[in-house]
Amino acid sequence: MIIGLRYEIENGKIEKRLAIIKARGSNHSRKIYRYEITSKGVEIYE
Repeated sequence: MIIGLRYEIENGKIEKRLAIIKARGSNHSRKIYRYEITSKGVEIYE
């Protein structure tokens, strides 16, 4: 699996984004998700 990570500026704030670029043998989502790294781990938002 290849995961793409990037930063975007939204409303004057830097936000982290992630997308699944390639996954072998599966039809994966092509959406881009906002995520945060917190004390609980990685939280991915829809």
